[in-house]
Amino acid sequence: MSPDTDSPTLAEEINNNTVAVQDTEPPPAVAEDPTPVEPPASTSDLGELVDTLLTDYLPCNQGDAKFAEIAKDWTGGGTTCGFLVHWLLFRLGYRNAHVVNRNEPEAGLKYVDGANISRVWCGGHPPFQRFKMGTLPEKGDVLFLSNGPPNTEHVEVFMGAEQREDGVYWLAAAGGQTGKNGKQAMHTVTRKQVGRTLVGSSGVSKGIQGWIPIRSLGLG
Repeated sequence: MSPDTDSPTLAEEINNNTVAVQDTEPPPAVAEDPTPVEPPASTSDLGELVDTLLTDYLPCNQGDAKFAEIAKDWTGGGTTCGFLVHWLLFRLGYRNAHVVNRNEPEAGLKYVDGANISRVWCGGHPPFQRFKMGTLPEKGDVLFLSNGPPNTEHVEVFMGAEQREDGVYWLAAAGGQTGKNGKQAMHTVTRKQVGRTLVGSSGVSKGIQGWIPIRSLGLG
């Protein structure tokens, strides 16, 4: 993934490399939000709302109205993985300007170019929670995956885990994927957990660094 300009790297901790999908064509004009959804009254309602929003919006591809709404601040450079997670946080009712990177002036939020991933990683400090073996995120938590170098950094939304005969698989909603005609896309992905990494169907692995447990943020 293209790096956020101010995000720290983990090169000394992990050694693998992966190559990110990039696209230089900007999205079309932003359409009005096609699915107004009221934020939950409490964090106990978050799982259902996460399902509602992501089921309605995904999959979507560059050029779609829903993609344009999610990635409205994207200028066409780098990748779009971070726009999905910050759009979701905003739609869930979060207004913490130190975490949510999205231009919504009426909500007191401002988009900072290059800060999508660093706002999640938070330098490894709270609200970020570092991964420990034997733990799992909750639905809606924002994952940070990286093999160390900035171009391997990726964020996505945890949707659940499934025990299969050959191991545990993590399901996530992810931007920065390859869609129609090689353009940017957002859809669900499934990866097998192998130790401290997640391995996709193509064999590419990414290190699990941790996540933001969104229920600890507090709404508003």
